[in-house]
Amino acid sequence: MMLSFRWIYFVVVFWSFGLTCSKVHNFLSTDALTDGEMERLVHYNGLTAKETSVVAKGDTQGQSLKLRQVTDGVHFIQLIYSGDGVLRDCEYIRQRQAVRSFLESVRDAVDSRGNVTSLDGKSLPMELAEWMDYPHLKDQCRRIHRKLKRLARRKMHGSEHQRRRANKDIERRKRDLMDVMRVPGTKWCGKGYSATKYHQLGGFGGADKCCRLHDTTCPFYIPGFEEKYGLFNWRINTLMHCSCDKRFRACLKMADTGSANLVGKLFFNVVQTKCFVLKPEKICVHRTWWGKCKKMHYRKQAHIRDNMPY
Repeated sequence: MMLSFRWIYFVVVFWSFGLTCSKVHNFLSTDALTDGEMERLVHYNGLTAKETSVVAKGDTQGQSLKLRQVTDGVHFIQLIYSGDGVLRDCEYIRQRQAVRSFLESVRDAVDSRGNVTSLDGKSLPMELAEWMDYPHLKDQCRRIHRKLKRLARRKMHGSEHQRRRANKDIERRKRDLMDVMRVPGTKWCGKGYSATKYHQLGGFGGADKCCRLHDTTCPFYIPGFEEKYGLFNWRINTLMHCSCDKRFRACLKMADTGSANLVGKLFFNVVQTKCFVLKPEKICVHRTWWGKCKKMHYRKQAHIRDNMPY
């Protein structure tokens, strides 16, 4: 049954303790966007979710990355799945503003569509039910984060044997993520890049050019699980200077294609929510035997900042 109801039925109630949804009709809406991007919106029994995916042109197998965003009205979780359905990265957010912004984006999307299917009185399709289990999604995300933190601790403070094993595990994870986290149809967008020459671009050239510029021209970066500029990066992905990420965001916005927008959503809203700035910091390089500083100089110290959402 197809309905064309307005957002008047989607009542968002803000309580002093958080943000919840009530009096909302259960619905499913699917929309094919430009350049291979597909978007599904779902609301079912208090959970609101959006799935964004993109399949490269000419990809006969239909393999695609999927960005899934789910909220229970109070908390917000974002998850990235590879084409084989395996969870690869995630972000668990407790900020009410993030929940509010997400619900507003869903409201705006539903308002602009006519193809909304009512799910009132119906069971969720099995495929949807699997990723609308919020407690299970939260538990999966926490397990991934705990494993990464354990690897970081062993790399920094473990025994020689533990450090070797941690380095081996980290390198394996990096290799595994290089391909599964690359946006289909691109050679430069993702965890690492597959291009062997600078001029090689994938089927989605606009997004690929932005990723190539970002990956090859940023002078200030901190590789995953490495220390630089006085800051240890415990993430798998490389941490970039905020000015480089800002330029990358502007490039994707100007490309304005489905693939570029998905790259932006994955990068800025999930994978790379942080960047860093450098500030000069005075440090002592030589002290007298009683502890007084004899010689000082300035060094660049990295400070974490929040990236602007896409």
